[in-house]
Amino acid sequence: MHRINLFELVELGEAIKNTTGITDKDEPFDAYIKVHALDLALRKLVDNKAIQFDLTDHNILTVQEAIEGIRVRCTEKDKNGNVVCDLGFAARWKFNQSLSDFRTVMAAEFRGASTYFVGKVGIYSTNDLIENASNRFREELREKIDKKAMLQFQEAARCLAFGLNTSCGFHMMRAIECSLLSLMKAICGRKFVSLNTNWGSYIAEIERVIASTKRKKPTQETVDLMRQIKNNHRNPVMHAELDLSAQEAMDIFDMGAVVISHLTEEVFRLS
Repeated sequence: MHRINLFELVELGEAIKNTTGITDKDEPFDAYIKVHALDLALRKLVDNKAIQFDLTDHNILTVQEAIEGIRVRCTEKDKNGNVVCDLGFAARWKFNQSLSDFRTVMAAEFRGASTYFVGKVGIYSTNDLIENASNRFREELREKIDKKAMLQFQEAARCLAFGLNTSCGFHMMRAIECSLLSLMKAICGRKFVSLNTNWGSYIAEIERVIASTKRKKPTQETVDLMRQIKNNHRNPVMHAELDLSAQEAMDIFDMGAVVISHLTEEVFRLS
């Protein structure tokens, strides 16, 4: 998935339109100035992969070869050694034909292209959800959050943006679990092993530490928070029968950000 710069497609359309008035009698240099802008627009289309096409690559290459023919025409000389002053039928015909073929194929490609507009979700901008979900956290906290947790949080944000509500909840539970594992490592140290362990075991271990004589220990608020998330959200989300609504996904996303912030602060307080 990548972001599309729609203005590049506008530039391509303008460049195509500006080349329609070329005639055999045009001076080669003037014609080349017009088609050069089209060449640049085509290069952006190919290099940036604005939209993934299946059929246009060959046609783009043919148009670029015709443009190169016009460029070469600028340096050609007549039998008297003078630079030619007209574009000529062959160069103009080859360019127009290749451009016509390209437009026909491109029209078919655009009609079948899977292109969608993603609207704003709640108070979140589309761009932040898709690309910059970490902006949900204050700057000094971003560097502290577990990297795997942040990756899962970003996936949850993208799912929210695209209306994949149940997937949003699933990724958010994974993001919270990554943060919870960071807390368990801070509590248990190197002896902590997460294999074949569940949230109930984690919560029980946190309660055991709270009841111990350790000077640094998690707060009771952390236990209460994790038990609530486990019973009311994590367990239901992991069942195949549940489908989240858009509002439920948004609520879980907001709640998850709060939980991740709390767990991350706990980790660094205990460290």
